[in-house]
Amino acid sequence: MYWQPGQKLKTRPYQIEAMIGQGGFGVTYKARHLSLKHQVVLKTPNAMLRNDPAYPRFEERFRKEGQMLAQLSQQSHPSIVRVSDQFTEDDIPCLVMDLVPGDSLFNLVQERGPIPETQAVSYIRQIAEALVVSHDMIPGFWEFGWCGEVVAGVGGSPELAEGLAGVGLGGGSVGALAQPALKRIA
Repeated sequence: MYWQPGQKLKTRPYQIEAMIGQGGFGVTYKARHLSLKHQVVLKTPNAMLRNDPAYPRFEERFRKEGQMLAQLSQQSHPSIVRVSDQFTEDDIPCLVMDLVPGDSLFNLVQERGPIPETQAVSYIRQIAEALVVSHDMIPGFWEFGWCGEVVAGVGGSPELAEGLAGVGLGGGSVGALAQPALKRIA
């Protein structure tokens, strides 16, 4: 973890509110834009990767995926999270994304048990529509907003596979879509 709650960044007008997720590839933080007064998600590569000899490749992958998602999010699809900035803070690459209120599919299944078939089909339809738009990108982590919409990102969490396995929809095949998380929701 690079930042603590209350810490203000030097290169951008953000203050860290909380770490909201950590996976093998990345760490996500809920932050507040100090002048615009709105919340965003900041994502960085996981600090533990810095000691890995392959870290320069991880960092390059992180930057490229941020650029790809930013390009994709210009199409304004309701199931693809918007990336609004990419910068470096103390040699740490950072992405700024919209904060999507809600919870992960994994947490949803853990809390409520298997998802009813009609709801699961709705989520799968939203995922498929986002995949049509992003056919040449790596599909990512799916978040559930307040209105039941699914939001996609790219990056490092196996939780989609675990969540879909709990849905009872053949998680092996659907879960194979899971990749690292670009964001997490508090």
